[in-house]
Amino acid sequence: LIDQSLVAEKVMWDGRLEAVAVLIELGIFGLSRKMTGLDAAALGKRPDVIRQLLSAGAPVDNLAISLTSPLCPSSLECVQLLVEAGADVDRDALTERMNTPLAAADDPAPNSDRAKFGEIAEYLRSVGATKPWDDTRSDTFWDGSVGQLATVLVEASLGVVAAPPLMVHRTANSQFDVRRARYGFRNYVQALFTAGISANGDACEIALATHSLWPTHRGAMQEERFRVPVEFLSGVGQRIIDTSRPVHGDVLDRDHPLVGGIEWPGDFKQWLVVEHESVKSCAAVSEGKCPKLLFLVPHLEKKALKRGPDARARADFKATVKWEKPALKGGKNNLVIPLCYNAPWLSDFKDVL
Repeated sequence: LIDQSLVAEKVMWDGRLEAVAVLIELGIFGLSRKMTGLDAAALGKRPDVIRQLLSAGAPVDNLAISLTSPLCPSSLECVQLLVEAGADVDRDALTERMNTPLAAADDPAPNSDRAKFGEIAEYLRSVGATKPWDDTRSDTFWDGSVGQLATVLVEASLGVVAAPPLMVHRTANSQFDVRRARYGFRNYVQALFTAGISANGDACEIALATHSLWPTHRGAMQEERFRVPVEFLSGVGQRIIDTSRPVHGDVLDRDHPLVGGIEWPGDFKQWLVVEHESVKSCAAVSEGKCPKLLFLVPHLEKKALKRGPDARARADFKATVKWEKPALKGGKNNLVIPLCYNAPWLSDFKDVL
């Protein structure tokens, strides 16, 4: 049997316009998760094919779960076409490299035409493209929001980088931001979602971690199924402001006031609240400027955790887990929520996971 997606990719890469028209009429856009027709046309530097595909309704940012964006720095004309069609200029790849279009243009492969890539990078900057995963920060990157100090601390101690907020809530007397950060060792890259919270009491920040294949770019955030981690933290954050914050060793059951009734990102029955030692030790030297950072860790075993010494002992163990490999590929051995491993749309990602 012939793989239709491979045929479509070859036709679009080569720019065979008549064949592309036939494939479009048949509804074959080459929409695989690893490479779409737009990806192939962009990599093949085929602006005419890009125009055909966009006119036929191909999504300019690919599928929400596609590994890459078609906005790759191939040719200036192709990049301009996609941007003018509304492409997300900061759409990052769901891979360990975390590349965005501007990052790729600024760091081309050896022996590349650097002048060409320089023009593409200059154009991307002119339309507002950034490098959210760059480990160098301008002095004005952080705007002083509550919770940002904790994120800076996590960056410094765990080697992650954080992008601008996915969600921001402001009231007269409180605020919290939901951010994403990434950390990892080699290809074990996770996504860390954090919510900085300010209320009448001391400021704190809560966080949860997922596998990096959980998409968080603009297109994914428009789909309800991918907003779950963000909206979960948003709901919990508001309840903490309205009531009280949890502490290390707390167990949050499905009916707990902080989480009851909110959609959970995963199929498990309890959260364990953990204050990680590496963050705690760094906070000790921050001269009181860093809010307390609490991780919500899923309890995945069938036997429920008992409140008290049992839960505190488990939280103490989780607090010492090395962050270089907090979950590996199974998502079950420590801190990461395995929400992506029971999701039907990940069936084609098995070779990546």
